Amino acid sequence: DVMMKLIAAALVTGLVVYLTLRSWAAELPSVPDLERWEAHAPRTSRIVAADGTLLAEIPFRRGPEVGHRFPVDFHELPPLLIEAILAAEDSRFFEHAGGDNRAVVRAALANYRAGRVVEGASTITQQVARNLLPEEIGNERSLRRKFREALVAARIERRYDKRRIFEVYANFVFLGA
Repeated sequence: DVMMKLIAAALVTGLVVYLTLRSWAAELPSVPDLERWEAHAPRTSRIVAADGTLLAEIPFRRGPEVGHRFPVDFHELPPLLIEAILAAEDSRFFEHAGGDNRAVVRAALANYRAGRVVEGASTITQQVARNLLPEEIGNERSLRRKFREALVAARIERRYDKRRIFEVYANFVFLGA
């Protein structure tokens, strides 16, 4: 009798979790077009003389966002910069398929121990998804957003290779002055 109740409770819980995750996955945004984003991303304007001399650089301005951006290809990124970004953001980037389960468990334990959110577990690909689709994914701190972000990240990883995803991240993320 007790065993039947436990089995029934487990089945109901599993069904509720399944239906919840299924509803969260409904109406996922399309995979962002990285080439289209790159073509429309704000960048620094350069004024050059007829002889090729650089006369001025004008920072881009898009709403509250102001800065300098000179997009580069992956092979132009200094190896030390690549290593620094990987160390700070996603050390297993080239090993996972968009989500890092070990990072999720590590962050969950750290947050549980601290009693508040002190660590995140977003991969570089999840950050690309969130930054390129802010309205579609949302920016609230919720399990729903993280789940949707992870699903879109997995789709991005199926469409683009790792170097391309990293290149977009490196060209988009604010690295300070």
